[in-house]
Amino acid sequence: MWFFDALTSGFQTPTDPGRLQQFRIVFGTVLTLRFTLSIGQGGWNRLAPGSLSSHLLKQRLGSHRAGLLIALYRPTLIIRTLSAFALACGLAPRPMLLLVLAGAAMELLYRKSPNAVRYTC
Repeated sequence: MWFFDALTSGFQTPTDPGRLQQFRIVFGTVLTLRFTLSIGQGGWNRLAPGSLSSHLLKQRLGSHRAGLLIALYRPTLIIRTLSAFALACGLAPRPMLLLVLAGAAMELLYRKSPNAVRYTC
């Protein structure tokens, strides 16, 4: 409840740093596991050149934008997984959180369903 109280008050009341650290550790660990599992369960081969998913993406976004997303897809998978691990470990948590959220937002570019982010955040 402390997180929702802090959120509704606009973080005007002081929050125990220990609770924030616990949240950061749990959130980072869950995202690390989720991103690692997504790579192993077909995520690495998604948007491979010549695949059906890349063809459908080119039809939906256009050839130039889809080509850019396809080129950045695999490096982004690695970066967001490493960033989630660094977030769980407490290494530069704010920049790592931005990278994790950017990697999660990337899923909205190739998935049609906005519910895809529900499983990430």
